Amino acid sequence: MQSELLYRRRTGGIVLLVSAVAELLLVWLSFITILFYDVSLLHILLSLALLVVMAAANFRTLFSGWRNLLRLAADADTPVAVATTVTVIHTATQMFNLQAMNLPDAAPLLLPAVAGLGLLLNAAGKQWRVRRVLNNFRLVSYEGEKVAACRVEDPQEAMEIGRPAVAMGLPEVCYFKKSHFLTGFLRHSYGEDAGDERMRLYVPCSLAASLVLAVVFFFVRSADIFSAFEVFTAAVCVSAPLGLLTAVNFPLWRISRRLVDQGAMVSGWDAVEEFGGVHALAVDAMDLFPQDCVLLHGIKTFSGTRIDRAIMDAASVSITAGGPLANVFRRVIEDNEKILQPVESLVYEQDMGLSGWVDGRRVLVGNRRLLENHGVDVPSRDYELRHTQQGQELVYLSTGGQLSAMFVVSYQADEEVEASLQALTREGITLLIRTCDPNVTEDLVCRVYNLDRYYVEVLDAAAGRLYVRLLSEEYADREALVGSNGQVRGTALALACCHRLRVGGRLAVAAQLIGSVLGFALTVFFSFYNNTPAPAFYTVVYMLAVTAVSWLLPLFKRT
Repeated sequence: MQSELLYRRRTGGIVLLVSAVAELLLVWLSFITILFYDVSLLHILLSLALLVVMAAANFRTLFSGWRNLLRLAADADTPVAVATTVTVIHTATQMFNLQAMNLPDAAPLLLPAVAGLGLLLNAAGKQWRVRRVLNNFRLVSYEGEKVAACRVEDPQEAMEIGRPAVAMGLPEVCYFKKSHFLTGFLRHSYGEDAGDERMRLYVPCSLAASLVLAVVFFFVRSADIFSAFEVFTAAVCVSAPLGLLTAVNFPLWRISRRLVDQGAMVSGWDAVEEFGGVHALAVDAMDLFPQDCVLLHGIKTFSGTRIDRAIMDAASVSITAGGPLANVFRRVIEDNEKILQPVESLVYEQDMGLSGWVDGRRVLVGNRRLLENHGVDVPSRDYELRHTQQGQELVYLSTGGQLSAMFVVSYQADEEVEASLQALTREGITLLIRTCDPNVTEDLVCRVYNLDRYYVEVLDAAAGRLYVRLLSEEYADREALVGSNGQVRGTALALACCHRLRVGGRLAVAAQLIGSVLGFALTVFFSFYNNTPAPAFYTVVYMLAVTAVSWLLPLFKRT
C-alpha cells in the first residue's frame, strides 16, 4: 500500500507542477488582455492549448466529475470538470468569432485562466489528500500497540458514564480501545467530505441558473449566439466552487502532520463527522500521569515497620490495582514484579483508596479518610502540613489495622499531555477520569494541567467499573477513523481536532458556496450592465480570494 501511495504522490506532484506552470501562463495572457484590450487568433490558440494540456494532465478529474454528474451524484470534481469542458468548447468557438476580433473596441472574453484555476486547485486538494493519507499510514502500519476511538453506544451506559458532561439530553462519550488492526483505512481516507455532499444539489441548480441567464441575455440584450455562450461560460465558471476540494483537505492535511507527531491520526471527514460532536472523553488516571510524572519524595514508617516491608506491601496493592502510583513503586522495585505478594479481595473505595488482603493481612493504601474509615489512627493535621507545604500529596499505608508508613508524593504535568488536554477542554469537551488513586481529584488535575474545572470530572465507582468493563470487551479490529498509539496526548488532541474541524470544515465549504453564488450574481450584473461578464483576470483574483477565506476559516480558534 505504501508504494501505491508514494506513486500517487509522485504523479500528483507532476500533475500539480504542470497545472501550476500552465495556469501562470494563462493568467499572464489574461492580464495582457486587460492591458491591451486585444485578442488575436494566436492568443486564442495559446489559451486553448494550455487549457487542453491542463485538462489532459487532470483527465481523471474530468472523467470522475462527468461520470458522477451523469449518475446524479455530483462531487467536488464535478464543477471543475463541467467548467473546464464548457470553457474548452467556448474558447474553441472564439476562433470563429471573427466579428468580435475585428472590432477595435471589443474583444472575445477568454476564460481558460478561470477554468485552469479550478484544475490547479483540484490538483492541490488531491495532493494534500494523498499526503494526509501517507502521514496517517505511518500510524496505521505501526507494529506497536494501537488504539481506536469508540463511542459508548448503549444509551444507559452513556448516561452512566457521561452524565457530568451534559446538562440535558443524552451524552455522547468517546473512549479509546486497543485494536489488532485499524480496518477500512483507505475507504475512510478517500470517503466523501462535507463538500461532496452539497454538490449533488448545487451543481444541477447552478447549471440550470447559468443556462437561464444565457437564454434571457440572448433575448433581452444581444440576440448574438456568441455573446450568449460567453455569458453561459462565465456563469458556469464563476458559480463553480473551484476550490472546494481544498476547503476540507487543506485543514485535514494540516492536522494530520500535527497529529502524527503526537502518535495519532484522523483518517478523513468520516472521522470528523463521527467524533466531532462528542461531549466527553473518558480516560484512565494513569494516562494523565504517565511514567515519571509521579515522584516519590520520601517515606516515613510507623509502628516499627521495616521500610522494605512497607514498600513491598504498598507496591503489591498499587501495582495490582494500576494507576499513577503503580509507576512510582515499579521504579522503586526496579520493575521486578516477581517479588510482589499476591493480593486478594482488592477493592477501591471511592475517593479514599485501596483495600485488600496480602499474606493474610489487611492492607490499606490511600488517604487519611480511608484509614479513619477503617478505625486506624492517623497523624495530626499539623504533622501532615509539614510534609505538604510545597504541593505534595500523602499516601498512607496501613497493615493489620495499624499505621505502617506514609509516602510523600507529587504529581507533575507532562508538557505534551498538558497542551492536548487544554486543546480538548477549549473545545468544550469534558475530560472524564477513572481512577483508583484518591489523590487524583478534579482539583489536582486542574491545578497540575491548568484546566478549566468545569470540564474535568472524576468518575464515581459505578461509572469507573463500567468504563473498565468497556475496555475489557473483546480485543478485535476497529474502524480506522480516529486512532493513536495509546497515549492520551494524541487521543485528546485528535478528538479536539475533530470537534474543531467539524465546524471549521463546514464553514470553509459554506465560504466556497457563498462565494460562488455571489460570483454568479456579479456575473448577472456585469452581463446586463456592460453587455459582457467581468474579464478573466479579475475573476481569477476574486476566486483566489474566496479560496483563501475558505482556508483561513478553520484556523480560527473557537471560544
